[in-house]
Amino acid sequence: MQKPTISIITSKWGHLSIAKAVQEINKNEGFQTYLNFIRIGKKSEELYSIFYRLFPKFFKLPFKLAENSKLSILLKIYLESRYKAEIYSDIKRQKPDIIINTHFAFNSIIEKLLATNNKLKFINIVADPRTIHKMLLSQKAYNFVFDQKAKFLCHKMGIPSEKIVVSGWFLRQDFHKKYEKEAVRKLLKFPPETFTIAIIGGSAGAYNIVKIFPALINPPKRLHAIFICGESQRLFTTLKTLSKVAAEKGSKLKITVYGFKSNIHLYLQASDIVIGKAGPNLLFESVTTKTPFFAISHISGQEDGNLSIIKEYKLGFVEENPIKATKLLRTLIRSPEKLKRFDGPLEKMAGYNAQAPLILQKLVTEITKN
Repeated sequence: MQKPTISIITSKWGHLSIAKAVQEINKNEGFQTYLNFIRIGKKSEELYSIFYRLFPKFFKLPFKLAENSKLSILLKIYLESRYKAEIYSDIKRQKPDIIINTHFAFNSIIEKLLATNNKLKFINIVADPRTIHKMLLSQKAYNFVFDQKAKFLCHKMGIPSEKIVVSGWFLRQDFHKKYEKEAVRKLLKFPPETFTIAIIGGSAGAYNIVKIFPALINPPKRLHAIFICGESQRLFTTLKTLSKVAAEKGSKLKITVYGFKSNIHLYLQASDIVIGKAGPNLLFESVTTKTPFFAISHISGQEDGNLSIIKEYKLGFVEENPIKATKLLRTLIRSPEKLKRFDGPLEKMAGYNAQAPLILQKLVTEITKN
């Protein structure tokens, strides 16, 4: 039987990371695979970046407004007028058997494509693990979701059970690789046998990771803090300045500041704990390297459920209050053995997410048999 051709449709931010993970899976199986990056309008990206970087708590309002049925219809009409021609052109050229989408903005466009080709199959990767907005779902697709609770939520929103696939989270293979922490530190030229924390602002660079900085001043023992700022040059410059000030306070602290890192898996592997905004990709990337996660912020509305996942599955800590977060981190620096309690849950969740490629491969094989 001829192997299927697959077109993956995605956009910026975490959606692209998921799409690249899916692309790896399909290429490993020898499927003809295309990755179509659709650039969301510059103004839309800038607006989202403002919420992401500066006002994550205020995102709850637009998130809730989009649940209004009339507004969601208007949004779909706009999205179709904006991106339909580009997507139709890609699909016409590539002639896929299956379309895999990772961004909600393109669902309704793909659904209309299905009406013109009854042999075309549609897989929709739901890009939020627990706080699932109805616009993330498609009645015409196989909707891949994180866990059984996500499946229950989707079913409540009218998606038939047979159209919901529980898969775990899709991550690039680099995160699943076995490693030795000290060997990775040596590769990165980090100080050996030193408590190491990675403080990460996500792909866009969330400014509120700066609030954990006071916990680093005059640490109770040797400490290496790695800041990764994503695409935000302003955050990078701010942290570079702060790191120089902190370096003058004593020799027990080493701070390294980076911008965007494509090989971020190495920095997670080198760390004893990861601190940052509770985006699903960073959360599960950390977990898959068996590194506990400490959430100090999240995007309200969209990422509310991620905090519940951290607590429910015992993957780390949640503390968004700056004073309490600082106190907790100082405690962990003094007593890193407190992180051992997460070893079992992290191992279990890493194994759970490792099944996602097999589940996707199985469905692709099944729906392309005829």
